[in-house]
Amino acid sequence: MTTKIAVQRPAKLTFNLNGEMIPVRTIDEARGIWLAYRDAEGIGVSGCERGCGEYMEDGKVVAHVSYNGRMWQGSARAWTPSTQEIR
Repeated sequence: MTTKIAVQRPAKLTFNLNGEMIPVRTIDEARGIWLAYRDAEGIGVSGCERGCGEYMEDGKVVAHVSYNGRMWQGSARAWTPSTQEIR
């Protein structure tokens, strides 16, 4: 009888910035990418509709970044006043 052992692999983490999927190691790295992009491109708050990028684990949105670099649980479309900030 052969025993199969389930091997867990780390989640594939990406940051979706304007449709470009950027591999990241942490949510803080994703935040830094947004802030650097925002500053380099001179994007103002009006140029960033609800959510400026999405942090994804294995292709599923788990957080989004707002203009000021704050990260929030879930997608920007699902944001409500009770949405939790990720610190």
